[in-house]
Amino acid sequence: MALLNQRRRITLFYLLGFFVDLINTFITAVVSPIIGAALQADVAALAWVSTAYLLGLTLGMLPSRWLAERMGDRPLLLVSLALFSIATLLIGSCAQMLTLLPLRGLQGLAGGLFIPAGQALVYRQYPANERPKVTMAIMAIGLLAPAVSPLLGGWLSLRLPWQWVMVASLPMALLALLLGACWLPRVPAAMRSEPFDGKGLLLAGAGVGIGLLGMTAAGNGQGGTALMWALLSAILLGGYWHHSRRSAAPLVDFSVAREPVFAGSLILYLAVPGLFIGVNLLAMLYLQAELGWSAKAAGSLMLPWTAGAAMAIACTTWCYRLVGPGALLVLGLALQVPGYALLALASSVPSLMLAYALLGVGSSLCTSVAQSAAFSALAPSALGQGSTLWALNRQLSFCLGVTAVSLVFGLLSSQIGARQAYQSTFMLAGGLQATCLVALIWLRIRSLTKAKELHGPLSERSH
Repeated sequence: MALLNQRRRITLFYLLGFFVDLINTFITAVVSPIIGAALQADVAALAWVSTAYLLGLTLGMLPSRWLAERMGDRPLLLVSLALFSIATLLIGSCAQMLTLLPLRGLQGLAGGLFIPAGQALVYRQYPANERPKVTMAIMAIGLLAPAVSPLLGGWLSLRLPWQWVMVASLPMALLALLLGACWLPRVPAAMRSEPFDGKGLLLAGAGVGIGLLGMTAAGNGQGGTALMWALLSAILLGGYWHHSRRSAAPLVDFSVAREPVFAGSLILYLAVPGLFIGVNLLAMLYLQAELGWSAKAAGSLMLPWTAGAAMAIACTTWCYRLVGPGALLVLGLALQVPGYALLALASSVPSLMLAYALLGVGSSLCTSVAQSAAFSALAPSALGQGSTLWALNRQLSFCLGVTAVSLVFGLLSSQIGARQAYQSTFMLAGGLQATCLVALIWLRIRSLTKAKELHGPLSERSH
């Protein structure tokens, strides 16, 4: 009973910290225009309010596993929450972009230290067959935070200065810090002799930072600059890949991705949630600029998406062990194809609500099943590296999704009308999901064929 209570407390602590991170990621979009007016910042500078946080988040994830093993989970998680709280408190007195952006980066760094270490700690509390339940709880928080953030940010921005919106996560961060101090077990650190991979941090950190510069330039329509940054980023990240294969103790060990289920889940997660985030941002512009919807009416489409996503998470909880991950993934991809098609072709409210409901069910089925399968396949000793790689892959999915959708739309709009460009981009998104669906079905058929070939002779001999 004591063990059961302890693991529930650790899980609750992590979920609260994860919720704080997600709130801080999504709430800034609501007050960006207000920040721009107050600090006299243009669109490019405002983009860095979010980008600085994402950069810090990614850089914090890189050394998270090494620090957890050297310091111990408890000290690292508490320090990360303390850093986050200090940065958030200081943001409350910001009056210029030069102080806001570094503090946003520090917030992100603290969140990046927290997420992989906390996730690995939680998964280690459960045997492999119980980890899908943990994943469903994490996915539920991932569903709740994006839905709550705009409402909370909008309500606060109507009544208080923008700084209050930015510090809205502080009480929850302090509560998580208090719960962690009371609930996290005092376990001695492993104190391994593994050296810190400083070269890897420089290569990977510079590659990620320059990659974000390229994505920001691409989003601002600076194609040549974006290409230059992208090439430099690819060289640095390629250098890290080469370094990690030769290093005895790399910062991020990609060998954990040799596990086939984990590797396939990474690829699927890269292709699905980021694409929806990019399409949804574009769809909000499409509905308002082309169909004449109000911002409130366009935002209300997230309600059927949220309902569909909640249904998918509940379905995964009950059906994962019953029918297996493969069938649920096929269903999730199959539902997204008509969802994107409806988004492109429909203009009535009921049709677009159906489109968002299908996308909510389909994308959430894919992401929840992929994460459940990925962490059920890993041994306890691989959970630290797996959590770091998974968190980095998630950030990459979001960044690439937004950038890729924006680039495709930009190219199409220069050749055809705006409305046709919006619709074609949505159709191409559906086509990508259809391609993933065909590939998944082909892999399932191939694996079943191989299984029959392997077990056929044994069956015949048994008769």
